[in-house]
Amino acid sequence: MYYFNDKEYKCSLEATMDVLNGKWRSLILWHLIEENHLINRIAYPEVPPRVEYEITEKGKTLSCALRELEKWGRDYLSEDNTIK
Repeated sequence: MYYFNDKEYKCSLEATMDVLNGKWRSLILWHLIEENHLINRIAYPEVPPRVEYEITEKGKTLSCALRELEKWGRDYLSEDNTIK
C-alpha cells in the first residue's frame, strides 16, 4: 500500500498522480490521451451504460514513461504519508 495526502493507494502510479496534484488533472489527462489517439473508447448501447478502453499502438509507446512514474511512486512515497 502507498499513502499520500491521508489517502491509501493500491497502485503507486495512482499515488504518484496525486503527488502531481490538481483536482481535475486525471480527467483532463484521460481526455487528452483519448483525443490524441493513445486509447480507444468503445461505448456499448446498453443499459446500464458500458464503456471499455483499449490502448492503441501509439499509446503503447508511453509504456516506458508510465513505468517510470510508477517506479517513482514505489521509491519515493512512504507509508507515513510523506515523500521520502
